[in-house]
Amino acid sequence: MCARGLVFSLLLIGCAPPIARPYAPPSASELIASIRARASALKTLRAQSKIDHMGDGGERVKVKVAMLLERPGKLRFEAESPLGGAVATVVTDGQRFSLLDVRQNRFFTGPALACNVARFTRVALAPSEVVEAMMGGAPLYLPADEADLARVASVSWDGSAGGREVLEIKLSNGGREIVKLSAANRVWDVVFVELRDAAGKRLWKLESEDFADRGGGIRLPSKMDIVEHGSDLEIKLHGFEPNVTIPDGAFHLDPPARVPSEVGDCK
Repeated sequence: MCARGLVFSLLLIGCAPPIARPYAPPSASELIASIRARASALKTLRAQSKIDHMGDGGERVKVKVAMLLERPGKLRFEAESPLGGAVATVVTDGQRFSLLDVRQNRFFTGPALACNVARFTRVALAPSEVVEAMMGGAPLYLPADEADLARVASVSWDGSAGGREVLEIKLSNGGREIVKLSAANRVWDVVFVELRDAAGKRLWKLESEDFADRGGGIRLPSKMDIVEHGSDLEIKLHGFEPNVTIPDGAFHLDPPARVPSEVGDCK
């Protein structure tokens, strides 16, 4: 089959041929610097979202959530009732966690651990990991001494999906982190993040798509999917307000009158 016929056949079956990297290979330091530069340009974010996750009864649950985020690990999520008003609110200042469940008339408070955040998000990620994901970035698990970076970080090329740089970081516990960045126009959007343990088992995965300028040159995705230990969280974002001023007390929540406070004790 001629080359033209092969390309046509590949397109018919929905499989575009891999492409070569259209520029000189970047170093791991360059990709990490790009991720960090984006993080430094976006300190806070307000956005509206629609979240789809698996409920306790095995059914899919869809809810509108107003989000307020501040790096490195502060967040406020307010799940809204179709009739108006918040039905659940979760806040953390990166140290303390609070969750008000209006429907069950319960209030939880405790340390800002991944297992407590999962009471709302259904995926057990630390607040800083959630913030990085929602802000279109990647939590980077780098060595304390970055002189070791050349030893633990490497870059390869994935010619599928329009071309992607693949940053791999070897972790001190034997695991590894894989970050894929879109090569289209060399913008290096973070489209995939995966964390694996020393045995190669996936701990969690993030996929993001539909990146665009959301104001002031801040590129953010409108869709993302987070998978952790079989739980998945599908998120659609809109109404972006990057670098907003955070109201005083936004990341603090007290229990309402007549709602008992429970300790969110988890590990």
